Amino acid sequence: MKILSTIDDAEISINTFKSACKLAKRLRYGIAAIHVDRGQEYSSEFIEWGRIQDKIVKELQDISKEVAVRIKDTAKNCMVQADVFLAGGLPATEILNFLNDNGIYKIISMGHSSKTIIEQSVTKTILNNTSIPILVTNCEIEFDDIVLYIDDPKTVEQTVKSIIPLLKSLKPVSVTALMIMPDSQILLNEYKNIAEIPYFKETPDFKRDLVIWQANQRKVLDDAVTLLSNAGIPAQALVRYGDTFNEIKSEASKHDLLILTRNNIASVCLTNQSLNLLFI
Repeated sequence: MKILSTIDDAEISINTFKSACKLAKRLRYGIAAIHVDRGQEYSSEFIEWGRIQDKIVKELQDISKEVAVRIKDTAKNCMVQADVFLAGGLPATEILNFLNDNGIYKIISMGHSSKTIIEQSVTKTILNNTSIPILVTNCEIEFDDIVLYIDDPKTVEQTVKSIIPLLKSLKPVSVTALMIMPDSQILLNEYKNIAEIPYFKETPDFKRDLVIWQANQRKVLDDAVTLLSNAGIPAQALVRYGDTFNEIKSEASKHDLLILTRNNIASVCLTNQSLNLLFI
């Protein structure tokens, strides 16, 4: 089994690769890197003069060679052996094609990427078109302190069971199971919008239902911690109250890595380049 790390010519992608190397060593995986030469983007549709097109393509090919050397040097410094693959075309398309042709890759590592004129975020495209776990970071990180975001009660058991083998391989590791609960004011505002009752106020019935709902949510969190504990992975439960993304961002900043599913909050998390994420 291997990790595939996607590399561009930016310095941050080398940090991403260093993190992938550390993870590969902890998991005892092999590692490979892929760099996509975007020269084929510059077809006659975008470049009017062939001479300019040829110059751009040559410059990008030279960059690819430099990136390959940097990958090899970085792998050597990290004391791992890395295969290096060079491709040409649109990065998201080439990476997905490579993954489809090579089933040995079990984790992808990528940096946070921004939207371009020609395509949306490469990272977001890969995230939406593969089920392989994706490590997203712009930093060189450790994997000693992890927070696992628990959200959907319907899938929590499946989510926790899917991540247990990884957490076992990372031991010793500190794990926090995190759940965010909206406070009463946030829920009131949502209810007002849904029910179209702008002047709805907090009632005794509302308070009672909120307490019941919060207790049920807490049980889901406790069940997740129990599943981890039964698998030999001690974990602590943590509940935070407030806006989901702000609370996630605040708590994630205290840990090495945030593990979460591909849910509605995923796209929002991708917009914050300071977060170190593992999507499962």
